[in-house]
Amino acid sequence: MDRTPLIGADHLDLLVTAAIQYRQLISPTTAAFSPAGSTRATAASPREAGQLLLEENLAAARWRVSRGRGRAPVQLLEYSFRPVLTPWTAVEVIKAVHAYQHDTADSPGWSGSAAHHLTGSIERAATQHLPGYAQALWTWRRPSGLVQPVGLHGAWAPVVPQVRWSDVDDVLAGWVHTPVVVVTLEALELLPAQLPPREGATFVLTQSGRLGSHEWSLLEHVAGGVLVELPRAAGWLDQQLGPVSPAAELQPAHHSARQIPPAAS
Repeated sequence: MDRTPLIGADHLDLLVTAAIQYRQLISPTTAAFSPAGSTRATAASPREAGQLLLEENLAAARWRVSRGRGRAPVQLLEYSFRPVLTPWTAVEVIKAVHAYQHDTADSPGWSGSAAHHLTGSIERAATQHLPGYAQALWTWRRPSGLVQPVGLHGAWAPVVPQVRWSDVDDVLAGWVHTPVVVVTLEALELLPAQLPPREGATFVLTQSGRLGSHEWSLLEHVAGGVLVELPRAAGWLDQQLGPVSPAAELQPAHHSARQIPPAAS
């Protein structure tokens, strides 16, 4: 039967070093002169902090041994703090906290212990030091405002003010995820025959509602999109391209705008 492992000295050194760096550890003297309730930091010296972490981890190891889960560990009874002087990251600290908590949670006194409080405060502080955390919004909301449609046209360039007309490469680069794509019927000739399914809305613009077999074959590339005849359905299209949501369901409601059927099997 293998010995029950203990958290190593280097691991403890990182936790204590991070606690100092993140101001989650203050000296007992500082704590004594601080107003009551003014800090949630642990009042202990670095050596004392490492020792309490070690003893809680040892208590968990002893509990596992008492349940027949491994042999008694080689005991590190006295902790001596050596600050970590090499570079370390917030992610490493968070992972170190998780590892410590995983290996110590079996301690009978773990819940509410000083070690539990200290490692929790280290984890919260390290999280706030993750790249991008300070710049992120505290209260998140879905983006508001207009989502500008991206369009592609051929020789015929319809006047649709909301559309940012672009080139084939740009349209294809965002084909799957762009919320709204507008393409003229003749510009479908510029797109490859095998296009992946889109997640957003697709509008195909035409000047005539009368289509031949060649035009219908082009429309097979964008089955599920909406065929819009201009200028007859210009007002309806303008409404659809107003404030749009990527998740909005666009339902044709004009006799000159119709759903493009799937290709015949």
